Amino acid sequence: MQIFKQYIKITLIVALAVATIASTYTGNSIWIASKSANGASVGQQITIDIYATVAEPAHGFSAQIRYDPDCLELTDQHAAGLFADAGGFNAPQQDKTLVDMVYTLLGAVPGVMGEGLLAEVIFKVKKDCQSVIYLEKASLLARDDKGIAHVVPGTQLKDTSVQLNNLASNIPAPVSLPTQISQAPVTDDFNNQGPNSLSIDIPDISSVLIEPQQISIPAGIPLVFLIAMVTALLIFWAAIKLQKRNNMTVLASDVHVSNPRLASSRGNYPIQRRQVMIGRETGCDLQVNHPAVSRRHAQITCERGRYYIADIGSHNGTYLNGKRIGSGCVKLGNGDKIHLGSRVVFRFVVPPNGIVYLGRVI
Repeated sequence: MQIFKQYIKITLIVALAVATIASTYTGNSIWIASKSANGASVGQQITIDIYATVAEPAHGFSAQIRYDPDCLELTDQHAAGLFADAGGFNAPQQDKTLVDMVYTLLGAVPGVMGEGLLAEVIFKVKKDCQSVIYLEKASLLARDDKGIAHVVPGTQLKDTSVQLNNLASNIPAPVSLPTQISQAPVTDDFNNQGPNSLSIDIPDISSVLIEPQQISIPAGIPLVFLIAMVTALLIFWAAIKLQKRNNMTVLASDVHVSNPRLASSRGNYPIQRRQVMIGRETGCDLQVNHPAVSRRHAQITCERGRYYIADIGSHNGTYLNGKRIGSGCVKLGNGDKIHLGSRVVFRFVVPPNGIVYLGRVI
C-alpha cells in the first residue's frame, strides 16, 4: 500500500509539473499578412497587417518589423482592430531597417480578448524591386494590479514573413507559353485568317494570381495539456500494475534459506549465523522471491546474544513494527514484526528453549 501511495504522489507531482509548464502555453499567437503584397507600382502604398489571437485579457502589444529601406519607405504605423483605442509610441531606432512599436490601452479599462487585427504598417514603394518583410519580435502585454505592463508568456509567432514580388512591374510570375504556331498570309485584316495565317494559343493565366487569404488560428486546448493528461494516466496505470505485483502473496516456495534442511515445514526460518542477509539475490542467507524485496534488502546481526536488524539500501524500505528503519541498526525483540517493503512480513521469535527464528506471516 505504501508503494502505491508513493506512485500516486509521483503521478500528482508529474501532472502538476506538466500542467504548470502547460499554463505558459496560453493559445495566444501573432502573425502578419498583406493584401497588397504583389503588383504595387512605384509611389504606391502597401499595407502590412499584424493579426493576433488573444486568448486571455491583454492591455497592449509590442512588435518589431524588419524591412528593406532601399526598396520601401515607412510612411505610417498605427494600432487598429482589437487595440484601435490604444495609445503608443514608436521607439527611435538607429537601425533604419526596423519598425519598433509599443501600444497599450489607456486608463483603467478591461483587457481585450478575441481574434483580429492589431496594427497596420504602411510602406511606399521607392523603386522596382523584390523584398521580404519580417515580423522579428512580437508579444502581448497585460497590466498587473499596480498598473505595470508586463509581457504575457507563451505567445507564439506564426507566419512571420510577407514576400513582396515584382513590386513596380506589376508582372505575374512567368508562365510557360506553348509554341503552337501555324502560318497565315500577312493581311491588314487580322480577323481574316487564311490557310497561311499566324496564330498563337495563349493559355488563361488568371488562375496564376492568387488573392492572399487571412489565416485563422483556432484557439483550442493546448497540446501540452493533452500530454499532461496522458502522462498522468500512464503513470497511474503503471502504479496499479505495480501494486498488483506487490500484492502477490508470499508463498512458502518463495522463501529459501541457504541450508534448506534448517527450515521447518511451518515456514519458520532459523537464524544460526552471526549475520543473516535477507534479499531477492540468490546468494542471500534468506532469499525472498518477491518484487517488493530488493536484491540485498536487510541484514540481521547477532552481537553477544542480542539481535539487531539494519536496512542495507533497499528500494522499498525495511519496517520494524510499522516504523521505517533509517540508517544504523535497530534492536530486535521477541514478537517484533519485520516488513520488507509493504507486503512481505516476518515475525522475530525468541523461544524460551530453542533456536531464534523468523516466522512467516501471511
